[in-house]
Amino acid sequence: MARAIIAALIALVLGACESMSAYEKAWQTMHLVDVAQTLNGPASDPCFREREPVTRTLIGERPEPEAVILWGVAAGVLHHLAFRWIESRDWPDGVKIALRAVDLGYKGVVLGRNHEAGVRPWGDNEPCRHPPFRMPDARPVM
Repeated sequence: MARAIIAALIALVLGACESMSAYEKAWQTMHLVDVAQTLNGPASDPCFREREPVTRTLIGERPEPEAVILWGVAAGVLHHLAFRWIESRDWPDGVKIALRAVDLGYKGVVLGRNHEAGVRPWGDNEPCRHPPFRMPDARPVM
């Protein structure tokens, strides 16, 4: 199911590619991988929780797949509109380049952290490195 949804999102993005800059295409592609990681991780695997603070606030630690898809589409559209607005400003090129670099760099860090935690965008995730969501054993107070 998640693969079909990702394929549909990829088709949607590719359909809009003519109006996108190379930077925006790169960000949207990375965002699709992030959405796939979230669908395959926190939304479906009990070993993982959403840990990015803004995303966790919006969709929760254990989001429903529908919430992930809605967040993914909304974030992609808002990003596209925000950076079209930024590109239309009469700001120095250095400022625009710095904004793009920070934006792509942060998205890359998010993808890398997800991968290091064991979340894969499709296929099998890495096995849990710890028992999922278990409280530590109670120890008697002496």
